[in-house]
Amino acid sequence: MQHAVYTVIQPIFERTFIDASFACRIGKGTHKAADYAQQALIRSPDDSYILQLDIQKFFYSIHRDILCELFKLKIKDPQMIELMMLFTVYENPLGIPIGNLLSQIYALIYMNQVDHFVVRQLKPRSGYVRYVDDFILFGLTRDEALEYRSIIEMYLHEKLRLRLSRSTIAHTRRGTNFVGYRTWRSKRFIRKHSMYKAKKSVRENRLDSFISHLAHASKTHSMQHLLNYAQEHNHDLYSQLPEKYHAGHYKNAQCA
Repeated sequence: MQHAVYTVIQPIFERTFIDASFACRIGKGTHKAADYAQQALIRSPDDSYILQLDIQKFFYSIHRDILCELFKLKIKDPQMIELMMLFTVYENPLGIPIGNLLSQIYALIYMNQVDHFVVRQLKPRSGYVRYVDDFILFGLTRDEALEYRSIIEMYLHEKLRLRLSRSTIAHTRRGTNFVGYRTWRSKRFIRKHSMYKAKKSVRENRLDSFISHLAHASKTHSMQHLLNYAQEHNHDLYSQLPEKYHAGHYKNAQCA
């Protein structure tokens, strides 16, 4: 039933989402979000700042009455609204179930107002990106970052009854930690914990797990390091990797 509802509502709401919202959308995802963030850093002036914000317990804090009103902006059939709301049923007064197919698009719908407010009203000069409840404004002065943080905090509270769990104002040259990557203008690495788990999968001879980590590390400077580690510490596992990894490893080794 969730798939049937999703099939009907996804095209309707997809048209309202901004391009820089990357979670749970066809053709988007963490790699594309990281690419966008890196390009925004490149576009940003040397003396600029980024403002990175995160929502406190996002899925658990969604107000179902507000969500219902957001549904009504695009869905005019009361029976369809009622059906959609059945999948928000949760054991607590607030929140929606995590992991449901519909919960993912419901989260997009809930935060869509924030996206349009930031892009249309605040207009960060070097870009804006969001992945679920983690979002960044690029190319700000420090004063703008402080002011925009207060404005967004007030907007979240008044319009969606949400709170920030953390906020970071950092110089552009420091890069950002976003969607599982540590990203700067000229380079990108997977997070230290991900690096640890990838190396552990090598030591424990878990090929499928290591390949999954390599996929996550693609387009980052961590890839060659992980291939070097596998070659040195578990050559048997290294030899079983798909040919594309061997070819890429050899090519980069030749260029080094």
